Parts: sequence; C-alpha cells; structure tokens
Amino acid sequence: MDIESIVAKLRARFGDAIGPVEQPEIEPIILVEPSRLADVAAFLRDDPDLACDYLMCITGLDLPPEEPKKKEKVPPKKKGEDVPPPEGPAAQGPPPVYRTAVVYNLFSYRHRHRVTLKVVMPRDGAHVPTVTHLWPAVDWHEREAYDLVGVVFDGHPDLRRILLPDDWEGHPLRKDYQVQEFYEIEGSTVRVPRGW
Repeated sequence: MDIESIVAKLRARFGDAIGPVEQPEIEPIILVEPSRLADVAAFLRDDPDLACDYLMCITGLDLPPEEPKKKEKVPPKKKGEDVPPPEGPAAQGPPPVYRTAVVYNLFSYRHRHRVTLKVVMPRDGAHVPTVTHLWPAVDWHEREAYDLVGVVFDGHPDLRRILLPDDWEGHPLRKDYQVQEFYEIEGSTVRVPRGW
C-alpha cells in the first residue's frame, strides 16, 4: 500500500486521532494522538492489508520551544507622549513551552512497506502508552527514551533508567539540560567531576 492508502485506512478507523502527514515528499510521518497510539499500532500490526509486523526502532525527541506568536504592531507614539516600558514577566514574554515527540518506524515483511508514526506532546507530563505488548523488543527502546528524554510509557512492565545510574538527575537529551558539576557515585561519598 502507498502512504495515501494507509493514511486513508487509518483515518477511516480512528478519525481525528490521525493528524496530518509531515514531510510526505521525503519520509512520510503520520501524526497520531498520543492517547490512541497503542490502538493505532495494534491496528497497523494486525490488519492483514497493513501487517506491520516489525517495529524497527523508536526515537525520543526533545523539540525546541514553539516560536512565540508575532505581536501586533503598536502604533507609533505621538510627540510628547511618555509611555513607560513594560516591567516584570510581561516584558520578558511567556516562558518557553517545550514539546516532546516519539517516532515509531514500522515495517511490513509481507507487503514490503514502511510506516512512520509520530506522537507530539507537551514535555511537562509527557505520557504515551507502551507498545511492549505488541512488540516485546521495544522494551529497551522505551526505557532509553524515558532515561534520556523523560517520556513516560504508561503500562511499561519495567520503566526505569537503562543507560544512566538510577540516581542521575534529569534527562540529558533535553534542550535545556544543565550538566551537574559533580556526580556522587552510588553508595559512595566520592564526588566525581563530570567528564572525568
């Protein structure tokens, strides 16, 4: 099936949970509502026309903040008019809103087609259902996305850090991650400088 047919089949089944297709001319990526991801993935795997039996990989992404909306132009001041500059948080603008995404690359051995899904959500409270019940090998991929980016995979059988020590602070692939000056080794009072 071509990507247009796959998207049409998904929209017929899941409606508004299937969003637009990103970069269709390069590698089409189908946007999916995060709460419906497991249902869409199960359909892609189990439907005989789709048969995406192989989950090649998943990738956790920390996206840059969305661009702020452009402000309306303020008419120029009249001569002699004294307007004080804005003060406080309004002068600095709203804080940046970071988003997180997870990309799923699927393949069908039977039909030889690829499908790429993407879920995007606000970084604060980023939750998406696990797909370990569909493809057990994704276990470590989800743990890596949790460890490095901070995505929580609801229903994962053992969601804990996989690359970093359990007591590591933060998620180092986030755009605003601050590297700690020292790291205390588990069970020890030794303070090791980062990068040592």
